[in-house]
Amino acid sequence: MSGTGGGERGGHRGASRGRGEQPRRSVGGAWLGQALVLGGPGSRGSVARSLVLLGLALGLCLLIVLLPQPNGLSLPAQRAFAGATFILVLWITRAIPVPASVLLLGLLLRGLGAVPSLGAGFGGFASPVVAFLLGIFGIAHAVVSTGLARRFSRLLLRRARGGVVRLYVQQLFLFCGGAYVVPSAITRSSIMIPVYRDVLRRLRSGSGGEPGSRLGRLVMLPHAVLNAAASSALLTGGLASITAASLLGGVSWLRWFAAMALPYYLFIAAAGGLLLMCFGGASGDAAPAAGVADGPEPRRAPWSRGEAQALVTLTAVSLLWVTDFLHGFHPAFPALLAAAALLAPRLGVAEWRDFLRQVSWSQLFLVAGSLTLARVLVETGAAAWLAARLFSSLGAGSYPVWAMALVILLLSALVHAIVPNVPGSLAVLIPVLTPLAARLGLPPLVAGFIMTMAVDTLVFYPYQSVLALMVYETGYVRTIDLALSGMLFMVLLMALVLLLFLPFWGLVLERWGAA
Repeated sequence: MSGTGGGERGGHRGASRGRGEQPRRSVGGAWLGQALVLGGPGSRGSVARSLVLLGLALGLCLLIVLLPQPNGLSLPAQRAFAGATFILVLWITRAIPVPASVLLLGLLLRGLGAVPSLGAGFGGFASPVVAFLLGIFGIAHAVVSTGLARRFSRLLLRRARGGVVRLYVQQLFLFCGGAYVVPSAITRSSIMIPVYRDVLRRLRSGSGGEPGSRLGRLVMLPHAVLNAAASSALLTGGLASITAASLLGGVSWLRWFAAMALPYYLFIAAAGGLLLMCFGGASGDAAPAAGVADGPEPRRAPWSRGEAQALVTLTAVSLLWVTDFLHGFHPAFPALLAAAALLAPRLGVAEWRDFLRQVSWSQLFLVAGSLTLARVLVETGAAAWLAARLFSSLGAGSYPVWAMALVILLLSALVHAIVPNVPGSLAVLIPVLTPLAARLGLPPLVAGFIMTMAVDTLVFYPYQSVLALMVYETGYVRTIDLALSGMLFMVLLMALVLLLFLPFWGLVLERWGAA
């Protein structure tokens, strides 16, 4: 998932900088990246800048309200477009913190008459998706605070002794396997990046492990995209999967896994192979006998009660998620139950007060605001009206499925480049493009899957995602590296969608009886 992060202050520092490393901010705490990307006090310029951008957002909103009402567009729908413009400007410019922008959105929607009540203006907060995300945050906090996550990471890293290529391949497996233990990609990366920085410094490779080297880029670039993709293969893993499943009508855990796990894992394998081809020469810089760590292996610490309790709880909640077709519980129910058990006073394994300080309230508000926006666009008819306008502009002729898939993929990449957060991008894309895709012959679920993967895996600059910023701040990856890898991954995703994913999703929908 996009993360469990922490507050805007506090947190531990990452490993000490290596020689020649640029003095960028620490990546030890996910909350730092979230504060910069999702907005925070003083994170993006002065108070004057924030006021100017807030005035710009309100001005554009007022302009849309005053424009003549287009044919076929209801007054609430026009006001919904005004509210959407307001919040998107704030999210794109990061003028004010996300929680403040979401609160303003709810008040604005009610004040403009886009929604019938104040409760509808904050309707996203009533979604079980928000409760589910809160439960996931609680589970992840307990897994990290007990040491279970670090034990799991170091266990797999020990198996990578023997060379750089083996280390790299092990890292990809760690992404996929770690998502079952620690669903949040940000939490995993905040644990793993300092470990890999230490590994790079300890490799006997001359300058091969220095910031900016081919070896450093080979090891660090996958954290920017592939780690998040591993989380999104599971419904309980990423913000992309959680938000998309809700906007697509509530896809169950097992159905999401059946439809998306294989495509995500194939993308991770193919993208990982491309990075290895681009930077694989770095492995030649290292001494053949270089391993993950030098010296004798440290004695393994015995399992603590907290680790054992966290592992048992995580196993139990995973079984409830997998068997949701039997009991019918929404994934939020087991998540909240597990979080309550792990955070309960005296009985739990983590402190409730620590959890409250470190939970990413920005991401909770972001998801709630995105769901509110999407719901208002659909219920007022704004999304259907825009889809009809797009359909009429394309003409009445039929289009090949592959062409529609490519158009949706490219539009998704463009929107996410403009709106640098996953839930916000999906809240704009899914309500508008899924009905358009259905009218042009592409199943809405397939269109939603394409949008989710495009938004989730195509990153072109550091501030487009928290993980990309965390990687950029290590000094091992440059902006040009993210841009080039983003373009390379876009070509790869287009090829995979056309050649493999479209036929696969067709078979899945046929089996579901929803084709």
